[in-house]
Amino acid sequence: MKPLFFLVVCFFWIGGFTHVDAQKLEIDLRSDTTDKKYIVGLAVRNDTYTGHAFVILYQQENKTAEKQDFKVYGYYPKTIGTVPIPIGVVKNDANCLKHIPPNGDMYFIVDEAAYYEAKAVLERWTANPPAFTLIINCIDMLDEVAMAIGVNLPSRYNTIKSLVPEHYMKYLYKKLSSPKGIVYNKKYRLRLVPSSDSLQMIANKPSKVLGQFVSDTANPKWILQTLK
Repeated sequence: MKPLFFLVVCFFWIGGFTHVDAQKLEIDLRSDTTDKKYIVGLAVRNDTYTGHAFVILYQQENKTAEKQDFKVYGYYPKTIGTVPIPIGVVKNDANCLKHIPPNGDMYFIVDEAAYYEAKAVLERWTANPPAFTLIINCIDMLDEVAMAIGVNLPSRYNTIKSLVPEHYMKYLYKKLSSPKGIVYNKKYRLRLVPSSDSLQMIANKPSKVLGQFVSDTANPKWILQTLK
């Protein structure tokens, strides 16, 4: 029988950047969980009419909370005065961090090589951004960064609401909680399931523990990585 693997969901604090008491979803995809943490975060802000999607990158030693090389990337249309024009630009988007709503972000801890693949995507978008249109916008940058780390995000065109960045993040959480989950590395699925269900699945099939479960107390859940 092929093994069933599962990944940890951790809830952690982003210091003073985000809302107090906000719980963050962290999915550990490292091949060795004792290695240095390379974090790729996908997030949205909700203080504008449509919301806005952006990417967070940083590194962290396993035994320290200090964030290294912390950067935030946002893709926008350029403006003439206050009028947007269909020319894209990638900016330092650190101001977005104070406008992340609850469940408005998720973080993937990845191996060094995957981290630099994601960073290369962002550097390419920064150096040569595509035209900003109704078809290509800030969600597309998130999608390409996620693909660089092996995470195949569902299409925002699957629902009308998910065309809007704020609702797209809600859609990602909904997909994670569905039986099919989100595809990872083409042959696995990432699924967010209640603790009681995950314990039963682990009891019934061979498992490899890649991290420690951290409860959110109200409704504890785990991320399971299962074969497609």
